[in-house]
Amino acid sequence: MIRGRWDLWILRPVVFDFYAIRDPRKYGSSLCSGVGSQTMKKIKRVLLGVWLIFMLISGLALACGAIDGKGYRCAPIATDVSSNQATELFFYFKDKEVHRAYLAKTGQVLELHTENLGAYSFTSGGMSWADNYELDKEALVLSVSPNPSTAFSCTLMASPLVEILAHFKPILEAGKLSVDASE
Repeated sequence: MIRGRWDLWILRPVVFDFYAIRDPRKYGSSLCSGVGSQTMKKIKRVLLGVWLIFMLISGLALACGAIDGKGYRCAPIATDVSSNQATELFFYFKDKEVHRAYLAKTGQVLELHTENLGAYSFTSGGMSWADNYELDKEALVLSVSPNPSTAFSCTLMASPLVEILAHFKPILEAGKLSVDASE
C-alpha cells in the first residue's frame, strides 16, 4: 500500500512508476536504472515540448479545416465598365487550399476551369491567399491587391461545387449552342 491509503491501491502501479521516474534510488525501480535526474528532467522537458507542439498543430489543423468544403461567390461592388474584372469570382476551399473556378475559351469551346491558388492563411481581419486576395470576414468584402479600387461583396456557399455548376451551366449551354449553330 502506498502511504497507507487503501483507495490508491488500484493506482499503485501508475503511482509507483511515476515516483520511480522521479527518484529511482528511493523506490528501487529498474525502470530508470542508470539514468540520472538531470537526464530525466531533460526527457520530461522534451516530452512536454512535443506534447505542446502537437496540441498547437492539431488545434490549427482543426481551425483551418473548418472552412474546407465551403466557398465564396463574390460579385463586384462598383461595376466599372472599363474594368476587366467586372465579373463574379468563385472560390472554393479544398484540402486547406483555395481554388478559383472560371470560364475560359479553349479553341472555340467555352469550358469551366479551376485554378489552384495555394494555401490560405488567417489574418487579423479575415483571411488571405495567393498574395493578392484578402477577405474581410466581418464585412465579407474581397479586395484584390493589384487593383485596390476593385472590391467584391462575397456570400458564403455551403456546397460551392453545386452552386458553381448551377451558375455556369446556362452559360456553357448557350456557348455550346452558338458553336453548334456556327458549324
